[in-house]
Amino acid sequence: MTLDKLPSIRGDLVRTDPEWEKWTFTKLVEALNQWCRRNPIDKPSELNDDSFSSKRRDKLFHVSRQRLNPRNCVYCDSGEHKTNDCAKVTLTSARKQILAKKRL
Repeated sequence: MTLDKLPSIRGDLVRTDPEWEKWTFTKLVEALNQWCRRNPIDKPSELNDDSFSSKRRDKLFHVSRQRLNPRNCVYCDSGEHKTNDCAKVTLTSARKQILAKKRL
C-alpha cells in the first residue's frame, strides 16, 4: 500500500482513524492534505527575500553571458571571430586539411 512508502508520517496520518486500513485513495489524499496543512514547510527567511533571489538571478545571468573558455577559430586560431566566419581560410579543401591535421 502507499502508506508503506511514507514511514515518517504514517503514524500521524492514521492516528485519528481506527479504520485506516480500509482507506480508499481519495481518503488517503484527504489525510495527506490535512497533514500538510498541520505541518507546513518552514522556509528560511533568506530564500523568501526578494533581494536575495534577484541577486542570485543577476549572478547567474552574468555567469551565463561570459564565456569562461573563449574559443578561437579552428582554422586560423584567431579569437576575433567564430570558425564559421573565418575569412582567412576560405577554401573547403584547406579547411578539410586543417581539420584532418588537428584531428577534429
